Amino acid sequence: MTTCATRDLASLPVRKGGTAETGLLAGVLARAFEDDPVSTFLLPDRSTRRRGLETLYRLVLVPEALHDGECWTTADHGCVALWKPAGKPRPGLLETVRLTPTMARVLGRRTPRALRALSYMEAQVPREPHAHLVLLGTDPGCQGQGLGSLVLRETLAPLDRAGIPAYLEASSPRSRALYLRHGFAVMDEVRLPGGGPPLWRMWRDPQGPQ
Repeated sequence: MTTCATRDLASLPVRKGGTAETGLLAGVLARAFEDDPVSTFLLPDRSTRRRGLETLYRLVLVPEALHDGECWTTADHGCVALWKPAGKPRPGLLETVRLTPTMARVLGRRTPRALRALSYMEAQVPREPHAHLVLLGTDPGCQGQGLGSLVLRETLAPLDRAGIPAYLEASSPRSRALYLRHGFAVMDEVRLPGGGPPLWRMWRDPQGPQ
């Protein structure tokens, strides 16, 4: 676990991640989301959950964001954000087929449930062009210091300058409150199929100078 010393956030740069950091970034996200409601729904066995999440992030989500140039982290790797840029084509059937072996490796017999959840979430994504915040996670050892807000501010600023809206799915009341403070508004509350937890779909119109 990363341990972050208290510091002046103004002196802590936010930068793009690199491919050599893939495993490190995946580890931060796995620790950040180990007790997230969606994680516990898909991977109920806590003894294997973190390892499973790290595998999914390392093989799928982090490389995708790196490829798009939209994987961001603080200099101390305390917080990681993965975005899908505006204009990126929506995943189709072939993309789901490509992901299935990796998901099956991690989720085993729960793979069908995860595929249903993935398809459901993709169907909820607005059609209007936007940037999609896929994940924002702070290492537990670095939480409570404002790193999530720092990374949000830094990654939302270029969207504001370009006039691009942002979208995300908040998976906990705590994360929902964070996003509300940064200009997102709740569109509605949905639940993952099969008795899954609630998600809050959230939208943010580009904002002018503050």
